[in-house]
Amino acid sequence: MLHLIALPQHDPRLESAIKLISNEDDIVLLDHGADHASCTDALTPLASLISANVHILSSATQTTLGGALPLTYIDAAALLELIEKHAASVSWYPDV
Repeated sequence: MLHLIALPQHDPRLESAIKLISNEDDIVLLDHGADHASCTDALTPLASLISANVHILSSATQTTLGGALPLTYIDAAALLELIEKHAASVSWYPDV
């Protein structure tokens, strides 16, 4: 499954999202979700999913969550490939 995480830091739904992620899933941090890349506290639970593939759009600032979680930087074309790869996806966006 593909998880598109755009939740801002400290959003209570982040915990729900993390519970649904398995080691075989792909995770893409985008929009507000990309901000988590610089905040180790917000995504510390993802460190337990180290074999999950965590991606961040390349337009975001490149960092590594304090070395605990490796990120693969992708562009829009790679994001489309991930979307095509997965039969199902879930988007985690903040309420507008």
